[in-house]
Amino acid sequence: MKCTQQTINKAIRTFIQTAIGYAAVNIVAIDFSASKQVLKTALVGLGVSAVSAGIAAVMNLEEKIMTFDSFVKRFIGKAVDYDGVSGVQCVDLVKLYLYNVFGIRAGAWGNARDYWLDFNSHKIMKENFTKIKNTPEFVPQKGDILVWSGDISIKNNYGHIAIATGEGDTHTFYSYDSNWNKKEMQKVKHTYFALYGVLRPKNIKALFAAPDVSLGDYSLTNVRGIYNFAGAKSGRKKVKEITRNAKKSATSQKADNNAYLKAGTAVSVLETKLISTGNLWARIPSGWICIWEHDKDKLFIK
Repeated sequence: MKCTQQTINKAIRTFIQTAIGYAAVNIVAIDFSASKQVLKTALVGLGVSAVSAGIAAVMNLEEKIMTFDSFVKRFIGKAVDYDGVSGVQCVDLVKLYLYNVFGIRAGAWGNARDYWLDFNSHKIMKENFTKIKNTPEFVPQKGDILVWSGDISIKNNYGHIAIATGEGDTHTFYSYDSNWNKKEMQKVKHTYFALYGVLRPKNIKALFAAPDVSLGDYSLTNVRGIYNFAGAKSGRKKVKEITRNAKKSATSQKADNNAYLKAGTAVSVLETKLISTGNLWARIPSGWICIWEHDKDKLFIK
């Protein structure tokens, strides 16, 4: 079970409710006319059993926490009326996303645009998301919740809300939408017209899982620095410290310069290691390189 604040609160509530419920149901079986010692033993036994029931309930909690990709895989092409109100709406997809990926139960928070306008009214959202306005230079990141004003539609002023895929530039971008031309969750290309901005998750690590990279031969998609061990703190290797074959693909041939490999360089992955920052590193014959950055959810080999 993933340890989020929502999970902790849920566990505490579950423990208290179960323990009290167990005690309330079973206390009627205690004979209060018995001797003090017998009564004491019975009450202690009831207390221990109530605590045990509470702990068991907490241990059996099923926390529906997913990564971004597992959420998309499960719900793409599906129409879900999350709250059972007014049929399938765009906010249903976001409520589903908040619950399954962040453990947040969104309440009756109004229409789509109200997720932006009333953001500061919801403590749980302020704790877990950052409100970022749309600007000419702005590009949404994967996992952002996108919110549009009522100007997005000539039919109503409810606004619109969706989830960014992370693809796009300053002109257009893609998102996962529900109730946009059709009810089912689908990938849609948008312009920035009427976009208020995004609600960006503060805990990016909760969104993404490291890719499963098998040992073998790959090609670099970007320039990569070579390090002594897994992690930038281990220090960079110099050109003079890498293999003769790697030197052929280095960005510099000067012996005392830091060693970088050009995009397109063929590399052999001998070992992988996921470090505390969330980044995935690979050992190659010349040292270690970062092959996946968690915050960007970007893989640097193919």
